[in-house]
Amino acid sequence: MKRKNMSRRVLRIIVLAIVLILFASVWVRRSTESFSDTPENVEEESTESEAVEIESAEKEEVATETPTEATEEESCESEETSESEENSGTEETGEGEKGGESIGMTEEESGEAVSETQESDLDLSSVTSVLYHEGGGYISDFISGVSYSSVLDWLSLHREDDYYLGTPNPSESDGTLIGGSSGSTDRRNHNGDCETAYGNDDYDGEAMLNCTGFVWHVFYKASGMSEEEAFNTIPCWGGVGAKDWISYLRNYGLEYKPYYGSADSLKKLIAAMIADGYMEPGDIIWTWGEGTVMASDGLPSKSSDPHVGIYTGTYFGGEADEWWHSLGYSTATDTFYGENLYCSITPMAPCVAMTVIKLGSSVTETEAE
Repeated sequence: MKRKNMSRRVLRIIVLAIVLILFASVWVRRSTESFSDTPENVEEESTESEAVEIESAEKEEVATETPTEATEEESCESEETSESEENSGTEETGEGEKGGESIGMTEEESGEAVSETQESDLDLSSVTSVLYHEGGGYISDFISGVSYSSVLDWLSLHREDDYYLGTPNPSESDGTLIGGSSGSTDRRNHNGDCETAYGNDDYDGEAMLNCTGFVWHVFYKASGMSEEEAFNTIPCWGGVGAKDWISYLRNYGLEYKPYYGSADSLKKLIAAMIADGYMEPGDIIWTWGEGTVMASDGLPSKSSDPHVGIYTGTYFGGEADEWWHSLGYSTATDTFYGENLYCSITPMAPCVAMTVIKLGSSVTETEAE
């Protein structure tokens, strides 16, 4: 009897324990599921909400910034186009000029940049060049006070005013020359200094610059010499003073380098000159028309429509093909410029050759000394 009672009690305890264990197991599982489900759902909802907010913010930012950036880009392109149109060319009777400058880039860097661009677009193999009188000296070795720094410093003073810029060129819109006091075009009076008749054909008080007159006056002012000394020392146009540039180069044996191309490919000729790396800001460039006959020394024995100017390249922040000159009507571009200006190298007529005459040592060489 006692054994039966004991067995029943043990059985009840076991059954109760099993029930308690099962109940506890169910409660724990439900609690765990409830605890884990809620954070996951909240986190997923939060993440999705944040993603929507971020995406919306990004879209708003893009929508706000894109028009502004596009406007700025269009504005830059518009300004560049405007400058390009304003500086599209210059010309003068007998001599010519072209403008270019750069500030932020060294001459070597700008030359390499232009070289890479232009060589990729143009085959320059048809352009040839010959260096004459190597080591014979630069312009600065023969004209006292004229140097790389003095010329470019002087030009920089008048880069933004009308001291030179805008001075009329002695030619009509159809290319007809305007003769001066002696019937020729040796005109050296500019807007900022026309009280004295510097040129052989100048009128007192009348502003007028032909291409050689502009180059002569820049050298005259940059040198600091007297007017009389400048006439006797600095070459110009015609048979006055120090005579013309061709005679000057032959008499003194200066170093110079002609580049030969064809009249129908001005771009190739200019690109080859820049890519060569010989030309630097301040150097003189002569352009020779397609009727020119070159002598054995690389100088014209017979010249047609010559033009001269001062190369500025990127020195003042312009393009690598820029120069400064006085030009009237150019048959090469079929455009009337009629004034002193800086722009891309522009001959007075289709040309077959250009000659570079070195001004002096560059900034790098000067600083090294």
